[in-house]
Amino acid sequence: MRRLWFAACALALASGCADDKCAGLSPRAEIAFVLGTSVPASKVVKFRLSLSLNGTTPITKEVDRSAAGFAAGAGRFVLVLDRGEVREGDRLSLEMSALDSAGKALASGKLTGDPVTLKANGCNFFTLQIGSGSPQDGGGGKKDGGGGLVTVQLASQADVEIKGKTANDAVGRVISCKLTSKKYHDLVVAAPNASGPMTGNNKRGRVYLIRGADLNSTPLKLDLSLASSAAVTIIGAADEDRFGSSLACGDLTGNGTDDLVIGAPGADSGRGKVYMFKGGRVYGVTGFDLSVKTNKADLLVVGATAAKAALGAAVAVGRMEQSSFGHLLMGAPGAGPPGRPGAGAVYIQPYGSLTGAFSVSLGSMKSNLVVLQGGVKDERLGTALAAGKIDSDGKEGLVAASPGLKSMGTFGALRLLRGQEFTTPRLELDIAKDKHSLTILGPGVDGDFGDGLAVADFTGDGLADIAVGAPAKSRAWVVEGDSGLLTKAPKDRTISIKGGKYKWQFTGPAGAFLGGAIAAVPESIGQSPKWSLLFGVQGQLGTRGGALWLRQQNFGNGVTVDLKRDDRVRVKVMGDKVGDLAGAWVAGGFFNHDDELPDLLLGAPGAAGKAGKVYGIRGKMGW
Repeated sequence: MRRLWFAACALALASGCADDKCAGLSPRAEIAFVLGTSVPASKVVKFRLSLSLNGTTPITKEVDRSAAGFAAGAGRFVLVLDRGEVREGDRLSLEMSALDSAGKALASGKLTGDPVTLKANGCNFFTLQIGSGSPQDGGGGKKDGGGGLVTVQLASQADVEIKGKTANDAVGRVISCKLTSKKYHDLVVAAPNASGPMTGNNKRGRVYLIRGADLNSTPLKLDLSLASSAAVTIIGAADEDRFGSSLACGDLTGNGTDDLVIGAPGADSGRGKVYMFKGGRVYGVTGFDLSVKTNKADLLVVGATAAKAALGAAVAVGRMEQSSFGHLLMGAPGAGPPGRPGAGAVYIQPYGSLTGAFSVSLGSMKSNLVVLQGGVKDERLGTALAAGKIDSDGKEGLVAASPGLKSMGTFGALRLLRGQEFTTPRLELDIAKDKHSLTILGPGVDGDFGDGLAVADFTGDGLADIAVGAPAKSRAWVVEGDSGLLTKAPKDRTISIKGGKYKWQFTGPAGAFLGGAIAAVPESIGQSPKWSLLFGVQGQLGTRGGALWLRQQNFGNGVTVDLKRDDRVRVKVMGDKVGDLAGAWVAGGFFNHDDELPDLLLGAPGAAGKAGKVYGIRGKMGW
């Protein structure tokens, strides 16, 4: 028996499907809901939806107005029943009522021609008006006419705004993590340029933890100069540490909740350090100054002897072997063996072999540590890191960026290493000796290929794909995961973006820096969610910046997608002021929990006199 996922937390949502992308596909139903002018939009508190498929007993769900995307005075949103949930010939019946604060129905409406029959091979567009009169205008983000694009202005429509403590803190790095066993996801916000508690402390860095439970009441503005704005503040250990330059979270300990990983690449004269805090433990105190010897992380990894190796410039969490524990992935783009300065390195540490350890040094670690060394001088391996199941072997593979590599007329590269059982005390892998799985060479133009990186299943085939950007040229690509991508790589272990080895190519406006920040946005909470792409465009609108959230769709194979066309974009976020650089960092997650719709996070390090800001945008039904 087919199950129809009809709930605010589980229904597949999108902002529309273009006709030219529906040919040859299974049906998809898109319903535009509008309020008639007879309905006082300001009095609408909830909506009651009752849906029946093929004459079955109707499924009823009440949805809060904010979850449905209705801001004050708004009157429009779109609901999508995605492919796989409906079939050709299905008869769809749908009724919707607008409710006031007492639960009284202000007005109701049904689909025009209810019940409607879904046609094959494409999108089925329907309209349902609640109440009489002319349709009211859309809101909760302005929906432009006809194309389904939603525009969000950060100056007036952000649901959460978090301002840095002092000028030049450069708040902007942000991730969403599940740090406790509760359903709430928390925000982790970093200010790597921030000072310590005493005057004169320079670039020690600060990381703020903001409980998800404190973010449900929106709109909300937080000022990090007020101690009450963050549940926990962690301060770097020493001047120039730049604690918080990189952030990651994932389940390293195997207990089902996320652990927090923070990089400090400036520590120890640039050797770098990486800190790990176990999920719930980090909430034990409100202030946590790492210069105080009694304040310790659960794990501290100290860089090797090479100055300026910058361990912690990038961090990630993966699961590269069959184990209940995760793997700590650490980039050191300034490292390099003799004769190869700046080749870079990536360190892979199985957490299970470190149980009980506090402080360990990479120079002496023998606890199943894997060291992947860059192949040539100045390739800067480890500038960005990610992991995912990009092959069908059941293990996550490592994806590491080398933006400085130049080879065969290409610029930049990705180095890939397949997941495996790491059982030796210390395994040294040198890319110069082909001790890796695959190299993906960049394009034929120098655009900082690899600065932006995200790995998730964007194509919906069950394997993770690789999204990578070249922001100096405002381009990005998706390389599709494949059952033989790593296990059946070419003999020379090389494929090339320049040679057309990509699924999609994205182009943005010149100077927008598309691809400098890329995030995978989960479409639902669950073990295997669908994923969509979020691109930061910090150079947009004269460095006001912003972001582009794409529709989840199949663009085709080997195609170029022009993101200057609004019909390719799901939500366009517009920055506030020139110089804000909104979108310098982006993330997706679930900081709002009542609706379980995906939310967007943008960092704007240039805002508020370079104190920086982080913006949160609640997902709305119909986006």
